[in-house]
Amino acid sequence: MNRPGRQQGFSLLEVLVAFALLTMALTVILQIFSSGVDGAGRSAAHGRAVVLAGSLLAKLDAGPVPEKEEERTGETDGMRWRIEILPADGFPTGADVHDRKGLELYRIRLRIRWPRGNGEGEMTLNTLRLGRKP
Repeated sequence: MNRPGRQQGFSLLEVLVAFALLTMALTVILQIFSSGVDGAGRSAAHGRAVVLAGSLLAKLDAGPVPEKEEERTGETDGMRWRIEILPADGFPTGADVHDRKGLELYRIRLRIRWPRGNGEGEMTLNTLRLGRKP
C-alpha cells in the first residue's frame, strides 16, 4: 500500500548495507587479482632461472672436464649462480663406469638465487656428467 505524497526508494540503511557489501566484494576481487599477478611474476622469474640453468649446463658440457673439484660462481641478469663439480665417488649409478677406459663420473650441482618481493627465490639442479679422467 502506497500512500500518496510519500517518496519511494531505498532507505539510508539499505544504501549503506549495499555499499558495505560492494566494498567487501571488491576487496576480495582485488586480492584474487593481486595474488594472480604475484604468481605470474614468480613463474616468470622461475622460467628465467630454468633458461639460465640450461645455458650454464650447456656451456659446462662444451668445455673440458675439470681436473679436480671445482666451484664456479657468477651473476647474470640479477640472478646469482654457483656450480659445484665433484667426483661422484660412491654415487649409486647402477653401472660401474669408474676406471673403464679412463672415464670418471662427476656430480654437478647448480644453485640459482634471485630476489623476490619479500625474500629470495632459489632453484637447485643436480646432474651427473661422464668425462675423461685427468
